[in-house]
Amino acid sequence: MSDLKLDYDPILEATFQALELKRPAIAALNKLAGKLDKRAARYASELAAQIDRDRIYAARDLLAFEPVLDAASHVIAAGRVRKIDVKEWGDPDVYWTLTEGALKVHNLRDDVAALHEALSRLHAVRRAEVLALRFRTDDAA
Repeated sequence: MSDLKLDYDPILEATFQALELKRPAIAALNKLAGKLDKRAARYASELAAQIDRDRIYAARDLLAFEPVLDAASHVIAAGRVRKIDVKEWGDPDVYWTLTEGALKVHNLRDDVAALHEALSRLHAVRRAEVLALRFRTDDAA
């Protein structure tokens, strides 16, 4: 019975989740700025400042994440290396792994992507609320 949520507000919940991811994303963006090319580093720094000032809650603000996430993905892809473990018997094991630098960028990218996903969910919930209200209004007429 203690788990009952009579006043559950999906927008409040989605906003809270996004706010919880804000600080890790800012830290990750600041670290990523030192690992990306100049242009992407500038985007990362600007996005970190935008997030810090709470200027990321409009749907169009999600577009600011794309150049940073794309640049990080390119660094990660460039850091993929093929490894071969030769066994005494049988075929060798061939697999792909990341260099240490690419792994760091991957982990930082995950923090930024988590905030991006949370904000995307927030916008979807907000849009759903608007549409639900419109449907209710139309049904009442």
